[in-house]
Amino acid sequence: MKRVMIIALLGVLLCVGASVTVDQAFAQAVPTAPPAATSSVPTSTPAAPNSKALPNGTLILLQKNQAIALPPNKQPIALKPEQFGAQASGDYRFGVRYTHATADPNSPSNLLFVDNTSGQTKPIPGGTNLGAPGVTWKRDGSGVAVFDQQPAPNAPNAGAILYYDVASGQSQVLIAPPAPNQTATPIGWSPSGRYLIYVAGGAGVEGAGAPSLKVFLYDATTKQSTALPADATGFVAWDRASTGFFAQKGDIASGTSGFVYFGIAAPTTPKALTPAKTLDFLIDVSPDNKQIVVSSSATGTGAAAVNLYTMNFDGSNRAAITTLKITDQSITALVWGADGIYYSLSGKSDSTTWRIGADGKNAQQIAVGTLLAIVGN
Repeated sequence: MKRVMIIALLGVLLCVGASVTVDQAFAQAVPTAPPAATSSVPTSTPAAPNSKALPNGTLILLQKNQAIALPPNKQPIALKPEQFGAQASGDYRFGVRYTHATADPNSPSNLLFVDNTSGQTKPIPGGTNLGAPGVTWKRDGSGVAVFDQQPAPNAPNAGAILYYDVASGQSQVLIAPPAPNQTATPIGWSPSGRYLIYVAGGAGVEGAGAPSLKVFLYDATTKQSTALPADATGFVAWDRASTGFFAQKGDIASGTSGFVYFGIAAPTTPKALTPAKTLDFLIDVSPDNKQIVVSSSATGTGAAAVNLYTMNFDGSNRAAITTLKITDQSITALVWGADGIYYSLSGKSDSTTWRIGADGKNAQQIAVGTLLAIVGN
């Protein structure tokens, strides 16, 4: 599902963090300076990129522009692009490596399937001579959607979404081009792998919120696509049961950032989750799929302190779990893990990752860097 927001969503999160003031707090004393490092915080140079599967509970972090894995043994491992973020499968076993046809970085791209446990690679059929490629993995690593935002004129399958099946090593057209000179762009697979959110619009569009885009829900079982309301272009994350998804409505600049929930049973009638005069920025789902957590400014202004709130899927029982006052740090990541709620704080010169109980107790710093994801979560 997502998840920390992401992905491909990391840039969005950092922009959000830069535009809002934030605190990170706990029910106890609020820190007024970056917390001191502890034994649980990695301080050693990361080891070389790993060639083994990452164990569940491993934190994927960004430290000074270097992605690392922090396994339970606290020994950091430097990661290659195909081992994290959008290029890695949801279980981190596999990845897609981008290469260039020539030494010129502006030359067409070719895509390689990478087995991250062995390091073995092989070409992805249909993944050659691409202008601006991208991939969207299924969470279980069984396959990946491939697209090209800037296909060459008359290129095979220009504008289509291809699906590469890991087991067979073959690719096929999953979503046909919407119309001449238009592209289909995959945004997010449901955890079950049955549904795919995608957008369709003019070639060269730069994201789900670009003008003239239309958003669709593709059902891999029925092979049918259903048009969704415009608000769905702000897709953020699926719930854990694949019964619905969350989208961000509005924007921070205009003071209208909030979340809506689209249930698969009634996708054209989303439920608004954000109260009036409130700004919600980041969101994630509890492991039992019963609650959500958001980072939010209750005053509805980006200059106010931001705290964490839990609530039900319908927006009821919204309750603060932090009481922060700090305004010189931003919350730039949010993940509800198996053992607590994780969040990252970014200031002018540093970024740290914390964990807090769903009841707002026992907050503690656990790593240096911005959290991207948690393996197995």
